[in-house]
Amino acid sequence: MRSPPPADGSGLIHGVLGIVSSLAQGNLVGIVLGVVFIVGGAFLLKRSGAAATPRPRSTH
Repeated sequence: MRSPPPADGSGLIHGVLGIVSSLAQGNLVGIVLGVVFIVGGAFLLKRSGAAATPRPRSTH
């Protein structure tokens, strides 16, 4: 069984860059793909727990 790719937020960055470049060209397909990358990247980041800040440990 293969492990999923690391969720480091690169999908979000690629999505934003894709949308910006597609808006400049007026490419609707690129805009849709950028949105898909953003949603998928946010989902993977949330699922991996990388977006959550750890709760401070009690010192008692």
